[in-house]
Amino acid sequence: MSRAVGYVRVSTEEQAQHGYSLEAQAEAIRNYCKALGWELVRIYRDEGYSASSLDRPDLQQLIQDIPLHSFDTVVFWKLDRLTRSAKDTIYLLEDVFEKNNITYVSIQEPFVNTKDPTAKMFTTIISAFAQHEREMITERMRMGKYQKARMGQFPGGHVLYGYSKNPVTGEFEVNEEEARIVKLIYHWYVYGDESGQPLGMETIADKLTQMGILPPSAVRGVRVGVRGKRGQKGEVIKHWSNATVRQILTHQAYIGKNFFGRDGKNAEPEYTKDDWIPIPFPQLIDDHLYQLAQERRKRAKFWQRTHEMPLLVGIIHCGICGLQFRGAYDHGTKPVYSCYGRLKRYHRDGSPMCGSPRLPANLLDEQVTQKVLEALREPAKMKEAIEAHLESWERRKRELELLVGPSTRQVKQLQDELGNLNYLFRKGRIPVGEYEKEASALEKQIADLREQHKHQSEELRRLQKLEQDLDFIRRALEKGYWQVGYQAIQQEVQMTWDAAATIDAATGQLVNTKPRQEKKIQVDFSQAVEGGDARDELFNLAMHGSGKVMLRQLFDRLHITVHVYHDRVEVRGLVPVGNINISSFRRYRGFRLYRGWRTRCP
Repeated sequence: MSRAVGYVRVSTEEQAQHGYSLEAQAEAIRNYCKALGWELVRIYRDEGYSASSLDRPDLQQLIQDIPLHSFDTVVFWKLDRLTRSAKDTIYLLEDVFEKNNITYVSIQEPFVNTKDPTAKMFTTIISAFAQHEREMITERMRMGKYQKARMGQFPGGHVLYGYSKNPVTGEFEVNEEEARIVKLIYHWYVYGDESGQPLGMETIADKLTQMGILPPSAVRGVRVGVRGKRGQKGEVIKHWSNATVRQILTHQAYIGKNFFGRDGKNAEPEYTKDDWIPIPFPQLIDDHLYQLAQERRKRAKFWQRTHEMPLLVGIIHCGICGLQFRGAYDHGTKPVYSCYGRLKRYHRDGSPMCGSPRLPANLLDEQVTQKVLEALREPAKMKEAIEAHLESWERRKRELELLVGPSTRQVKQLQDELGNLNYLFRKGRIPVGEYEKEASALEKQIADLREQHKHQSEELRRLQKLEQDLDFIRRALEKGYWQVGYQAIQQEVQMTWDAAATIDAATGQLVNTKPRQEKKIQVDFSQAVEGGDARDELFNLAMHGSGKVMLRQLFDRLHITVHVYHDRVEVRGLVPVGNINISSFRRYRGFRLYRGWRTRCP
């Protein structure tokens, strides 16, 4: 008897409610399997996802479940439920299903397959028509919005904060309560609050949150769900963010200037400037105040990406709260490392800020580099550490290989039990309450085992990368790469320039001539010295220019990570490195230690 799974999809909530719904598709799949005597193991459901992409949770789960061999057939209502892309159709049917000996069935299109040449041609044609239909729907929606905008009507989307839409005329009107907040934001940013000092975006966001004023997303009922997809339930964010304040301070609609068809500066332009359609908005902010806000925003010192990225970004962590440290600039000039947990925007929910120290980047980079290079000078200790890691790696690898196989078999066994339970329920041999309880328990066990299998597989991949790095270090130790020094030498080089002539292309006249030249120059070279010590040369190179890239690659090979605590900085890796006392940074005037950490930090 065939073991089948179903796949159902709708792209919008409206289609789910009023079109051929998920449940209607699922019922058709159940009836089809029942008529053929197939066991229906599971139905995968994607609600609120477009067929233009394969990046859908349950479709990806279906693909991941194929190696478990818990089913041999995939059933769907129509091919366009699976995908509306011709390229994706061939990929799924040939590279995913057929390569794994999975049969597939389209209930409404029984001829769909890629094994028979004629059927493959029809399948390709159907998928091409489905893709064409999707593109036509997109184009009709785009043109509909464009036509609405040309008629002066609202083209769709969320109404901008500070305005409301007249349900009769479709025009934008001022929402007095929200408009008061918009004006307050501009006034605080340009002129300041009762203190007389202009406020920054983060301070404004904090102040509005403390006043209990809901942000635009909460007012409009926008829920933040899984990847923001339609149909996904999520959380309504009730605190203001820097990004929301910045959007209000930069949106030209508040001075009565807004256009349909104008995309963000990073977006692919869909319309040329000549096609932009002005959308009338009542002006909330006068031009002078808006201009002052833009001038202040330009003057503000933000960390520009033209700054050199500090060496340890991405491998430095907070030992107190567990978050990463970020690279920042103190007063726009001095690079520092600071925990993300110190930022206000991560604590608008009332959670305490992290009390980890704020450290000078250049000084910490130097000290960590010195520690690592000192460790490289002790090959005996390094070899001992590498051997210990290899032994631990082999032991863990064998353990994971023993765990992955049984977990796969356990999932298959539980899916068999769930299939039997579904069969008994359909035959009426088990009451609804008992079925729901047992099915829920089995589904939870399957989900837990899948999650466990996922983590074990990821750890196996990490161990494979670790094996490569351990092998690199072992070979470097055997060949003495880190015991070679370099000395500067000079060598005389003779340079020759051939004679040259320049002809005017218009007149054909000789314009300029250069005679043959020869010149001897002295060029500096670096020469390796056997048995030397590369520590100082590596350090000097690493602290300047492209040497930082080389050093970071070495850190990654050695799996170097840095962990900051109140009293120390721990440097960890595949080789023994050591700690740095936090007191060594206190002489630096940019050093910051949060005073309230003893009572407010976990």
